[in-house]
Amino acid sequence: MRALLRTAAMVMLSFALVMPAQEKGGDKAGKGGRGPGRGGSPVGPLEESGFRPIFEGQSLKGWDCDPDFWRVDGGAIVGETKADHQPA
Repeated sequence: MRALLRTAAMVMLSFALVMPAQEKGGDKAGKGGRGPGRGGSPVGPLEESGFRPIFEGQSLKGWDCDPDFWRVDGGAIVGETKADHQPA
């Protein structure tokens, strides 16, 4: 059992010594595909697609909801049930 643990410790130590050396050298030849310097290319900014916010952070104006369950608190939409008023 000790021999097995010693072998496992040696393998883990080997990986600990080898992995940082591989990361520092990098793979500049274009293999790996993980961004600049590794074969991938950075993704440019996306064009605006007409995003419209649906919550302005202060009220539920324009929302179709039961105000007995939903409210705005601290800029967030909060849902809450009561003992005498549960969702159907």
